[in-house]
Formats: sequence, structure tokens, C-alpha cells
Amino acid sequence: MKKKIVLGIITKIYGGLITIFMLSAFGPKLFGTVDHLSLMPGDLMNWYDNPTGFFVTYLIGYIIVWFRPLLGACIIAFGALLFFIINPTNIMFFLIFILPVLCVALLYLIYWNSTKKIVED
Repeated sequence: MKKKIVLGIITKIYGGLITIFMLSAFGPKLFGTVDHLSLMPGDLMNWYDNPTGFFVTYLIGYIIVWFRPLLGACIIAFGALLFFIINPTNIMFFLIFILPVLCVALLYLIYWNSTKKIVED
């Protein structure tokens, strides 16, 4: 039981730090000027060299992960892997953004699995 609590705290702290990092990196672009808002639909659909869709997918997944850990973690992992599949040549983006996001998804999957095992026991 104590292991589950510690894992939950570590997962939420790490996920929160990564979310703050992502908001500081992509927030100004997402919540920029009014002129930029007219370009938002195109930015959400163009995932090649434009991380807006990846960022919005991560944010949606991170909001869902607080209520449904399995579904949110799958959304986060799907968005990260999809961005890497679409743009595999951008290794620096993978190391700086996608790898930490995949770690968030993995931690929430482990957390979900640990809570599921306790409920079954």
C-alpha cells in the first residue's frame, strides 16, 4: 500500500514538472497573439515540424490521466509515438520532448497497474 502511494506521488510530481516544462516551451506559441489563433486549425493538423498537435494531444492526455490513468497514458503515448513516426529525423526533439513524455505515460501505466493489482487482492 505504501509503495502505491509513493509511486503515485512520484508519478504526479514528474508528470507535473514535464507539463510545466511543456507549457513553458509551447504555451507562448499556443496562447500567442490573436493573429496566431487563425492559424491554429492548420497547426493542429500539420504534425511535421510543427509540435502544436503533439502538445495539444499531450495536454488532453494529461488532463484525462488524472481521472482515467490507463486512457490518459495511452493518449499521451500515442501522441508521442505518432509525432516521432511522422518526423523521425528530428532526434533532438525526440530527446528533449518525446522521451520525457513517454516516461510520463509509462509511469502512469505502472501506477494504473499497481492500483489495479491492489483492487484485485
